[in-house]
Amino acid sequence: MVKRMLALCVASWAMLSSLSAQSKPSSLQGAWRVAEVTFTGQNARIIGNPQPGMVLFTAKHYANLTSARAEPRLALPPSKVETASADELRAAWNPFTANAGTYEMTGDTLTTKVIVAKNQNAMNVHAFQVYSVKLQGGTLTLVQKANEAGPIANPTTIKLARME
Repeated sequence: MVKRMLALCVASWAMLSSLSAQSKPSSLQGAWRVAEVTFTGQNARIIGNPQPGMVLFTAKHYANLTSARAEPRLALPPSKVETASADELRAAWNPFTANAGTYEMTGDTLTTKVIVAKNQNAMNVHAFQVYSVKLQGGTLTLVQKANEAGPIANPTTIKLARME
């Protein structure tokens, strides 16, 4: 009787542990704000106080809404949008990235695939981005490694701070 009770307790504990592990969210899951962006190459620079930006991760999907620059984007009043010059429109929209899609984590490598984006060219079924990932406490560091065109010659490093 005692052996049967012990076996039942062990089996119950194993089942509950398994369920708990399955429901535990990935360490990436949550809302992240852009804290720092480092560009390499010819125009190398560090933006230590970038404009507001947010990256969201769910179990299988992500959303990226960022502006990797130090200065605010040009604000166009609604009445000006229809008559704005090409230069004004570029100043308002080019610095802003907006895309969402799916992602996969393999070890310390993150691969994203866009489903929808501000930039129509990013919505290519063959397009992907590969990043190395480092998670330390509430800081997530992403370093570009490759995309559909091959390895990234001058990778950008994005540091994100956990919001929730």
